[in-house]
Amino acid sequence: MRQAARHGRHLLQAARRRLHVTRTAAATVADRMRRLLSAAYDPIRQTMIVFGGNNGSVMLNDTWALTSSLLVDAGTDVTVTSNAIAQATVTLTAAPVVGTPTSYSWSGPGVVNAAGQSITLTLSLGAYTFTVTAVDGSGHQSSDSVNVRVVLPTGVPGATGPTGATGATGSMGATGPTGATGPQGAIGATGPQGATGATGSQGLIGPTGATGSQGAAGPTGAQGPTGPTGATGAQGSIGPTGATGPQGRQGDRDRLARPAQPTRKAHRARKGWRPKPSC
Repeated sequence: MRQAARHGRHLLQAARRRLHVTRTAAATVADRMRRLLSAAYDPIRQTMIVFGGNNGSVMLNDTWALTSSLLVDAGTDVTVTSNAIAQATVTLTAAPVVGTPTSYSWSGPGVVNAAGQSITLTLSLGAYTFTVTAVDGSGHQSSDSVNVRVVLPTGVPGATGPTGATGATGSMGATGPTGATGPQGAIGATGPQGATGATGSQGLIGPTGATGSQGAAGPTGAQGPTGPTGATGAQGSIGPTGATGPQGRQGDRDRLARPAQPTRKAHRARKGWRPKPSC
């Protein structure tokens, strides 16, 4: 890609020198300097294609193919590692891309018109740019540049030195601000059930609860069996004989002939009267 860009740049330089320019479409005006054109590089045919542009007075609508009779390549950029004295030897070689150069000339830091297709340089650490110019038998010229960097080699770690003495403990720094609370982690799996603990001592007896309300009366039980007949009581003692009443009057014959009337005593006896017993 970089080489193709160089070729395109060289072809534009050739166009400025009016070298080997071929018109591929009819031009509306005489060929002369133009601007605001479009261009594309064909790396296969080593050709720069130019489209239209403005010649200073009108817009052009033509196509030109720009080729060069001589094109040289200075090579790809290179990075080299220095030796123990921080120097490196570099060989640069130019190559013709188009045409046949008859001479080469190199220039750059510490190099002035060094002739030859290849040159060998001893460089110190740093970055350099060298330019080669090629000339063919017709006097056509082509130039290209290459970048060179000289760097130190990658160091090999030395042996580990002894551990130094422990320094004094520094003072404690100020307490930093409390960090934000992180998100809650996921709930872990339930662990196995632990062993049953020992039975604790009996607690104090609590206060006596209030007396509950009286329950409803239960149903009447069935009548029990009849008890045995009690024994016959002893007969009471006979009371004292009552006093003899006075004898009544002897009735006359007429009274004897009439039916006898009940006496008061008989009347009382009939009504159930009994004399009170004497004490």
